Amino acid sequence: VLMVIFESRPDALPQVASLAIASANGLLMKGGKEAFNSNKILMRLVNEALGRYGCSDAISLVSGRDEVADLLKLDQYIDLIIPRGSNELVKSIKERSKSIPVLGHADGICHTYLDEACDPEKAVKIVVDAKTDYPAACNAMETLLVHESLLTNEVFYLVCAALKKANVEIFSGPRLSEHLTFGPPKAEKMSF
Repeated sequence: VLMVIFESRPDALPQVASLAIASANGLLMKGGKEAFNSNKILMRLVNEALGRYGCSDAISLVSGRDEVADLLKLDQYIDLIIPRGSNELVKSIKERSKSIPVLGHADGICHTYLDEACDPEKAVKIVVDAKTDYPAACNAMETLLVHESLLTNEVFYLVCAALKKANVEIFSGPRLSEHLTFGPPKAEKMSF
């Protein structure tokens, strides 16, 4: 059984539910209070769909923080906790879960890599979408990794130009800034 705790994004509920179904895992979910009504409706749809196959109780939604505190003690039933959201949420769950493993994230794990064989047009679209489609999401691109061979052709320039056009502020890491004669200034530090 998985337990996924997410903040105010109700779109996480059907995404997480479908992954649990596909991987044959039971699931407990806790969404943010800001999306309580949306989560309730989405959960009703999930239960209805699962009910057609006789397993509507395989996925449940918990609503209160007190319930989460109690659930964090149920290591004989819950195999893994996955908090999705802010660093504060992840840190809090990691600290409070004494015996259930927590798969959490930290700053700077959302990377996009451009390989030397990438299609320039697709690369621009993917990078811009990864950064700008929903920049407040916990999975928005934070770091763009570029194969060094792309620095000498138009791909790097096209990607930087597209990001600037989308009003994205760009900074380079220390190794890259040594080789650039234009473009992104060196980052003051590599984390926030």
